Amino acid sequence: MSYERDRMAIFSTSSPTYQVTAVPNNTATQIYNSLGPSSTGIASGTILSGLTIVNDGPNTAYIGRGSVTSAIGLPLSAGAQMTWQDSQAAGATTAPWNIYAIVPTGTATLQVGLSSVAVVV
Repeated sequence: MSYERDRMAIFSTSSPTYQVTAVPNNTATQIYNSLGPSSTGIASGTILSGLTIVNDGPNTAYIGRGSVTSAIGLPLSAGAQMTWQDSQAAGATTAPWNIYAIVPTGTATLQVGLSSVAVVV
């Protein structure tokens, strides 16, 4: 008997970094604020090894930095998830550590939280 194993990123909605954002039509919107965890015990300037981003909306969202567009952003289909590596926690006072999304048509709801990995059999 053989089993196929996959790894899947998951996160807790009670995580101090957990954020949910509704992204409106065709507007670059901040979905992760690196200053958000500042009062949660995560040391200022900590590099977070992975943030999981989940698209709960009905439309594809494009993920990137403040100037994200559908032409340069990473596509995240409806119902899909991705792991964003090496984002900096509280204390980063400039926009490059924040994460944004844009939805060219319709809207999407995106969840962002610290990643953990589960093995799925």
